[in-house]
Amino acid sequence: MNNKKNLFEEISKNTGLAKKDVEEIFNLIFINVEKKLKSSEEFSIPQFGKFKIIQRKARQGRNPRTGEMIKIASQKVIVFRPSKTLKDKFNN
Repeated sequence: MNNKKNLFEEISKNTGLAKKDVEEIFNLIFINVEKKLKSSEEFSIPQFGKFKIIQRKARQGRNPRTGEMIKIASQKVIVFRPSKTLKDKFNN
């Protein structure tokens, strides 16, 4: 299962829902996660993990093609931290 299409097909097969309905549900989930992150900068899904927005500081970097030093601007990034339950499923 390496892309959304395969994921939707698998869920459709397991639940009996139409692929179109599965896709619509996933799109609604992602839209709502995005809204939550924009409004509060943190969003948790129990037994799955936590999405959080952090502010990265401006820093110096290097252009890999030229080797020239460049300034990388400060930016917000999304970080995902898996729950203990999810980590335990992969480590047992």
